[in-house]
Amino acid sequence: MSEKLVEDEAALEDELEEEGAGEEEEEAEDSSEEEEDDEENEYEDDGFVVDENADEEEGAGEGSDGEEAVRKKRKKKRKEVSLDEEDFELLEEHQIKVNRPKEKKRLKRAGEGRQANDADEMRADLFGGDDLEDELADEGPQDDLEEADERGRSGRSSRRSGRDGREEGRRVDDADAFLDEDDEMGDFIVDEGDEGARRRRARRVAGAVGLNAQAYEEAADIFGNVDDLVKVWEGARASQAHEEAGDEDALQEEELAEVEEDDEEVADRRRIAREERRKQLIYQRALKVLDPETLAAQFLKPEDQAIKEKDFPERLQLEGIDPSESLDIATASEWIYDHIFGDLAYDRLVRNLVENGILEVDGNTPTPHPNGWFSEELYGLFSVHNKMRPVKLGSQRGIRKERHTSAKSTWRVDEEAQAAVRAAISQVLTQIWERGEEVPLIGMYRKELSGELLSMREEDVPGVTTEEELQSRPDAKRQRELYEPGMVQAKHRRIRRFEVLWAVYEYSLKFRKVARRRLALLSRLEGAIAMLPDSADADRETLRTLMLSVAERYWSHERLNDADAQLRLITDAHALTHQVQALGMSQLSLNDPSSGPKAPQRAPPTRSLYRLSRESGLSEVMQAVLLTPGQYNENLDEPETQPHEPSEPSLMPSEWMEQQLQMHSSLRDVLGVRSGDDLRRKIKSMAIQELVAEPQVREIMRSMYKYHATISTQPTAAGEGHPSLEPWAKYGPIKRLNNKPVRAFSGTDQFLRIQGAVKEGLITFSLGADVSKLEELVKLYLSSNVSVMAKAWNEFRQEVIRSAIADQLFPILEREMKQQMLSDAKEVAITEFSSSIWQLASRPPLRLTSENDDGEVVVDQPRVMAAVWGSGDKQPTVLVLLDERGALVDLLPCGQLSGNIPKSGKSAMDVFTDERKKKDVLRIKDKILDKPPHAILVGCGNPSTSQLSEDLHRICDHIVDEHARDIRERLETRVVEVRYADERLAALWESCRAAKEEFPEQPVHVRRAIALGRLAQDPLAVLAQLAGPGKEVLSIRATEVQDLLTPEEKMGAVEQVLVTALSQVGVDINLAANVSWRRDCLAYVPGLGPRKARSLLEAVQRNGNKVESRNEMYRELRVLGKNVFRNCGCFLRVSSAGLPQMANLEFRQLDASRVHPESYRLAVALCEKASGDEDVEAAIEECADKIERLDLVGLAAEKEVPGKLATLIDIRQELLMPGAEIRGNCDPLKDREVFLLQHGESEDTLKEGRLVEAKITWVGRDEIKCRLAHTPIEAVIHRDNLSSKITSFSDLRNHFQRDQAVTGRIMVLKAEESQRDGSKHHILELNTRGDYLADVDFWETKYCKRDDPYFKLSSEAAVLARSGGGGGGPSSTPSRSSAAASSGVTRREADVVPRPIRHPLFQNISMKKAQELLNSEDKQVGECIIRPAQGAKGSIMLALSIKIYAGKNVGPVVHSMDVVEAGKKPGPAAHMQLVTPLQIDLKMSGIKEALSFEDLDELHQAFVIPLVEQVQFVTRHRKFRDEVKSRVDEMVIAEKNQDRSKTPYAIGIEAAKPGVFFISFVMSNSAHHEHFVVTPKGPYFRQKLFKDVERLLDTFKKDPMNRTSRQQVHGISGYIPSQGYPSATGGTQYMPMMSVGAYPSQTYGNYGNYPDPAGAVGGYGSYGVQAQAAGGGNGTSYSSQPGSYNNGHSNGRGGLPGPPAVGRPGGSQWPPSDQQQYNYGGQYGPGGGGHRGVPPPQYSGQQQMYSGSQQIVYGR
Repeated sequence: MSEKLVEDEAALEDELEEEGAGEEEEEAEDSSEEEEDDEENEYEDDGFVVDENADEEEGAGEGSDGEEAVRKKRKKKRKEVSLDEEDFELLEEHQIKVNRPKEKKRLKRAGEGRQANDADEMRADLFGGDDLEDELADEGPQDDLEEADERGRSGRSSRRSGRDGREEGRRVDDADAFLDEDDEMGDFIVDEGDEGARRRRARRVAGAVGLNAQAYEEAADIFGNVDDLVKVWEGARASQAHEEAGDEDALQEEELAEVEEDDEEVADRRRIAREERRKQLIYQRALKVLDPETLAAQFLKPEDQAIKEKDFPERLQLEGIDPSESLDIATASEWIYDHIFGDLAYDRLVRNLVENGILEVDGNTPTPHPNGWFSEELYGLFSVHNKMRPVKLGSQRGIRKERHTSAKSTWRVDEEAQAAVRAAISQVLTQIWERGEEVPLIGMYRKELSGELLSMREEDVPGVTTEEELQSRPDAKRQRELYEPGMVQAKHRRIRRFEVLWAVYEYSLKFRKVARRRLALLSRLEGAIAMLPDSADADRETLRTLMLSVAERYWSHERLNDADAQLRLITDAHALTHQVQALGMSQLSLNDPSSGPKAPQRAPPTRSLYRLSRESGLSEVMQAVLLTPGQYNENLDEPETQPHEPSEPSLMPSEWMEQQLQMHSSLRDVLGVRSGDDLRRKIKSMAIQELVAEPQVREIMRSMYKYHATISTQPTAAGEGHPSLEPWAKYGPIKRLNNKPVRAFSGTDQFLRIQGAVKEGLITFSLGADVSKLEELVKLYLSSNVSVMAKAWNEFRQEVIRSAIADQLFPILEREMKQQMLSDAKEVAITEFSSSIWQLASRPPLRLTSENDDGEVVVDQPRVMAAVWGSGDKQPTVLVLLDERGALVDLLPCGQLSGNIPKSGKSAMDVFTDERKKKDVLRIKDKILDKPPHAILVGCGNPSTSQLSEDLHRICDHIVDEHARDIRERLETRVVEVRYADERLAALWESCRAAKEEFPEQPVHVRRAIALGRLAQDPLAVLAQLAGPGKEVLSIRATEVQDLLTPEEKMGAVEQVLVTALSQVGVDINLAANVSWRRDCLAYVPGLGPRKARSLLEAVQRNGNKVESRNEMYRELRVLGKNVFRNCGCFLRVSSAGLPQMANLEFRQLDASRVHPESYRLAVALCEKASGDEDVEAAIEECADKIERLDLVGLAAEKEVPGKLATLIDIRQELLMPGAEIRGNCDPLKDREVFLLQHGESEDTLKEGRLVEAKITWVGRDEIKCRLAHTPIEAVIHRDNLSSKITSFSDLRNHFQRDQAVTGRIMVLKAEESQRDGSKHHILELNTRGDYLADVDFWETKYCKRDDPYFKLSSEAAVLARSGGGGGGPSSTPSRSSAAASSGVTRREADVVPRPIRHPLFQNISMKKAQELLNSEDKQVGECIIRPAQGAKGSIMLALSIKIYAGKNVGPVVHSMDVVEAGKKPGPAAHMQLVTPLQIDLKMSGIKEALSFEDLDELHQAFVIPLVEQVQFVTRHRKFRDEVKSRVDEMVIAEKNQDRSKTPYAIGIEAAKPGVFFISFVMSNSAHHEHFVVTPKGPYFRQKLFKDVERLLDTFKKDPMNRTSRQQVHGISGYIPSQGYPSATGGTQYMPMMSVGAYPSQTYGNYGNYPDPAGAVGGYGSYGVQAQAAGGGNGTSYSSQPGSYNNGHSNGRGGLPGPPAVGRPGGSQWPPSDQQQYNYGGQYGPGGGGHRGVPPPQYSGQQQMYSGSQQIVYGR
């Protein structure tokens, strides 16, 4: 690196690092100098043109007529000022889109006009449309001469006189031109008297001075002699012409001077200054000629100019953030902390993110243990071989895992940890509000300040180094020296959201609103205290107390409302309300200039009822029988002692009222009280007013209301049956809520859905609290006396307090509650919307990789061809070719590949010989060979695109085969990849404004294809264009409730996502300047915005459309101030961007990286430390290995920046992989995604249970096929899913016919593999049974009730019926039974008993949640979760869930078992302690004594790790197959068929029976099975424990059929001949399958309470007890008692089935309910009792089954 480069970088870094007061002073000086320069360069006004405000003031006195005249005058000025050609060119040069006016001629008849009747119209007609003329006319009383020329005058021609000599575009007609000629023919025009001569004179005078002749005549008619007015106009005209000429002459002189100037640098500066002056001239003209909407759209308003020129981030300016405005950082930090983590927290997401604590950690991060991090605490470190080994990160980075539940509880109460969070909030606020730094800058370059606020979602966690990765890499040895498992390398980096930082920023804006309102209230309180009369000492003291409370603890809008209510009441009593309110409004306007002027408030009545009550002395009368609000407040504070009681009068209420009326005449005279009842009402009214206005009373009532308030909803008549209220629809979950507490709505968007459904008239809802819940509060207002008189008075007091609460306070609190709930629900909805947009913004671009002779090749900027299917001739299929920068290179319409594309033969060459599409196929081939793209993208917007994709695949395969050499030479990837692409965003882009401006002549589907290709190259750039002025991005269907959000709310979310994503991805400034469709990204770079981005782009274009360094961008372009550049400089990359015109320029690698310019010195020091050279490029190229090995901790200490370790790690990673892609890999769409996109469907629209209409297309014997209405999606309906009236033997062809319409519910969308070509074919399974269609309760339970216990089902009777007996869901449907059993209706999952156990492996979660967590892909095999056992036993017993296996085909397997706390007794406090030893009972697995462990660590070390190791010994065995059982059977059968002399076998795992493995083997033709279980001590097989799996297999191979032990039916122990298999606790034992050929001497005993694996409740029945042998012949059958396995089977071939069996409840039946048919001779009867049975074993040959001593022979 040259010395000049080092000096430039050092100077740039020093300038950016200046802080504190010195920085502020320099910025002030710089800004003042810039302002002076700007003032010198600006177009100076000579004072001749009068300010328009003067006219406005003059016009104001004329009332509405004057205002209307001013409005018309301005409209006229805008209309008549014109721009010349040079002005339009300069505007367009600066990206300002202005429609050029077209000259139009219009013929009018002479004398058609009418006389002007106002001054502005006359002035316009007299002096034409010149802008200077208009401004000059503003000085005189010409306001009534506005639109004379517009009102249909005779368009006589007029000419403008002056130095420019340019002709005005006036209307011309032939007759007036003839009359204007000064020749003899003019004298033949005759008029009455000398009128014609006067008019001819007027025309001559007007023509001489360039005025409109008609206007001149009318002015003369009105004013008589107008010669003096003409002279004034001529003088002004000459003055303006001189001024314009002076400007032009000055510019010309500058151009000449520039030519003569020898110093190029000086000439450049003068040129730039001249361009700035010219720009200012154009800007001044544009302000006059353009309408306000255009000015706003092009950011040309004066306020836009101010934003551009201010050195402060544009987005922060728009939010009103200004360093000059002091924000109380300390108070704001506490306020934000309370609203995120404290009692006021509503945002669950942000709070959970920080509490979970998933965070980047390094050598500077405090470790939880002295020796470092344990493997369970960091991602990627867990392994059964690690043995809890601690890890130290040092100069590397890791990712901390989510805290366990106990760790979260500890963290919440850790004062040091919470203080660190508060400090981080304070530091972030300082960076935003005082230094003007945006959130992405803080998140990426201020990590040392952010701390826990950088916590992230689990899906944002970057990759980490894994053990497998280290073993598989060629340089494994070197990698092991550099990295350990769990460390984050440069290639692992991943884009993230900074959600917590954004939340802090948004809460700071909310705090500012509260603070401003609070200051306004304090100002009003202070003013009210000063205004109160001297006699109002009590009220003054009340306001002082209130003012103190507001200053100390009122920091919410609700509390400020409370204080405002009391202030209004007191000021109302003294007629000061209007004056005090005015004080508050002035304070608000001072604090919030952006709020604008407020509408004037109407003065209140002079004497309110409350004021009259106070003046009449009613207060004293009221206090004699009722508590004051202050006294009641003290009672509320001390409810136990109740310090105040109301006074007890000696008279009954009615008598006492009459007495007071006689004693106080003022009540009658002032207040107008006429009777005792009237006085009673007045006392009640005044007491209620004062109670409702008492702040403390309101606060206590508010807290009680929040706790007791509930919401109920009911569908309206219009809502019943409405699609939006279906269980799976948008409003389904809120259709019928029953007294759901408002606190249960926290963290959901349900209230927003309620508001939307109410607005659509679909539901009604009620919000309120039962007053009876507040009885204790009511009693505190009453007297404790129990006398008759006291009871009478207490009735009156109850009337007062209940009315105050129910009639006054509750409505107020209800409004507050609705606003708060709606705000919270919108926050949740906006977060979900942001997450959906984030998925689009974080979508990676297309990056293609391949292997060649030089190694792996990565194509970052591919050429792409995009194909969009067309429906026919008018819209054919189109293919477009885009180059690396997204420019349209070629276009190919393909009519033959449009519409319903014909399918060619099976051969790859058939597509070239098919006459129906041969022509287009050959054209596509030629285009690809001419300009080969790296990839072809097929938009999957129609089912026909499947055939289009297949044809393109064939074309590309043929090209690669036939032209391999050419393709290898011209394509780095050596192949043209064809893949599907999602065209939903492309469909939006085709009609956006940017697309129409760039491709105005192209049809929409061509623009869609272009967008499809660009989305693959740079999806963020296309998304930024959609977020432009047209806001097309809001049309994206992201969430269900997005329509309930305002456009502003959604655009705010979109902008936040784009700023976050683009800041991390970066924007290349040269690419943005030279490629138009990528320019919109600049507006979302931190520090910039649409205004500053436009200015920067203009400066780059003036600089030759290039920037060679960040230093040049900052110092030479002179459009980015220091503060703005600090925000944006690191996100704007400077490189050649692959542009041909920049191929010969040299660029610095640091300028193309994510390294912040202020850290260049650290980057250079890092390279120097590694290589001894300051040259960054050379160091990276030659010493990358040394850079990776560098001790960054030592370097940070050496450079005295110990807190910058995170920054140094970032710099090292960026130096190793500059500008690397952090959005992951662009994986091809999955088959299911393609299917849904092709048919315009989603997972929601095809959700299980949805009702659909279909038309039958084919009818078979046992199934029918159909197609959904209005879509080509195919569906199948099996016999079992048809009407129950159809018998088992009916031929479906006798019941259904083609084209018949059917209604069914979706069961599942499944993929079937085509036998012809192996492709995936998706098809729906439907169910049309009547009970299935009518069972609404089941679907409401599945989609609503399961997640919300307050949801009320349609039929409570159905709920009771389901909860009382056996099955769930539609009867006789096994899959529904298990679903309903786990849905909460028939078998509700027991609540988890929280245990206060602090251990890294312990979590207070349910078994279901534990399985979900362990099933996730990021959880490795061997990880475990210790949790409370299910249900009530969770207080005395733990449970252990272990992930023992995770296969690609079988999937994850989680093994759960109970851990008994030995000797622990049940009790109310049993859950509070952990009793040891901990025991696990494995008697059923051959370990006779329970395994005992002293603590949880020993449980993990001595049980979990050995168990996982034993499982891995099995799964790593050569005979193990990662396949489901049926597939393993197929594999061994196929192996047997290949060599009949062998007895093949394989090992598999029972996914449904965790811990159980099976051996599948073939003796002759069929597959048989033996089972074994794995324990920490080895596998258990045939009642014997083996040391390893090899010895087990040796035993098996010696006796595969287990003939030596007939009594052992299965490899699982526990069978007792006299009793059968015993019941097992917890449902972990399953009924074993019958071994082939077994001949037990006893009958199979009752299985007991063995739960079905799928969740069915109830025991298995007897196994063929008292079965009778079947006789021969047709119809001869045997049966057995209820509960046994009943066979309707006859011996002989062709026998008829016996009667169906009827099973008792709780007994499982054989055969299964699907009525599977066995053998030739008959069919098993259906299962009974609503339970599905267990299928019998498969038999081959002459197999026997024994029940007792009786034999039944099954023929083949």
